[in-house]
Amino acid sequence: MHIEPAALGHALQALASALRSATAPHLLLSLPEMSPDRLIDHRDPDGRLFFNHHPQHVIELLQPHGLTLCVHEISDAVLASTGTRWHSLAFARLP
Repeated sequence: MHIEPAALGHALQALASALRSATAPHLLLSLPEMSPDRLIDHRDPDGRLFFNHHPQHVIELLQPHGLTLCVHEISDAVLASTGTRWHSLAFARLP
C-alpha cells in the first residue's frame, strides 16, 4: 500500500528474486483495499502514503517470476469501521 504504482513491479521482482534460492518458495501478501473516498492525494486518514493495488495486477506481475497464486481470500472484517477490505494472496513456485 505504501509503494507507488510505478515502483510496484520492481518491488515484486525483488521479492521473487529473494525466493529463488528457497527450497520451498512461498509468498504471502496482504493487500489492503481502502475505499477511495477515504483517500486524499494518495494519503490515508492518518496521512500515510497509500495506494490501492488491485490483486489481479499483483498476480500478473508475479507470474513471469514463476510464482503462481494458490489462495486468494478476502476479509471484510474491518470494512465498516475502517473502510478497508483486505486481500490475502498466497503464492508458490510450482515445480
